[in-house]
Amino acid sequence: MAIPLQSENFWQLLRHPRLSRIYAVRWSGQLTDGIFQSALASFVLFSPER
Repeated sequence: MAIPLQSENFWQLLRHPRLSRIYAVRWSGQLTDGIFQSALASFVLFSPER
């Protein structure tokens, strides 16, 4: 059975250094993936050869 998470415990958990490092790695990966996908779509859609 899951323990209900109170809001003050949630914010304490977010301040943990390891969790913030995991979030930073995850978000930077998502950001670079989005940049790559938009660059690839721009190359395919707006290529001068078409």
